[in-house]
Amino acid sequence: LVNSKKPQKYGTQFYTTKQGVYTFRPIADRKNLDIRRKEAGLEPFEVYHKHMTATRQKHKKKYKYLK
Repeated sequence: LVNSKKPQKYGTQFYTTKQGVYTFRPIADRKNLDIRRKEAGLEPFEVYHKHMTATRQKHKKKYKYLK
C-alpha cells in the first residue's frame, strides 16, 4: 500500500523527512489502528513507535551517514 501512495493499515512503515524528522508514513483510520494491530498479533502502536524511534537513535549513533 505504501509504495502505491495509499495509507498503511498497521503503522509499520517509517521514514525520514527532508527536514530530518523520523516519522511514520500515513496511516488509514488511526482511530482503529490498535484494534487492527491487535487482530494481527502486533503490539499497540504507541509501544511500537517508541521502539522504532529508540532504534533509529541507536543506529544514528552507530552509522554517521544517517540523518
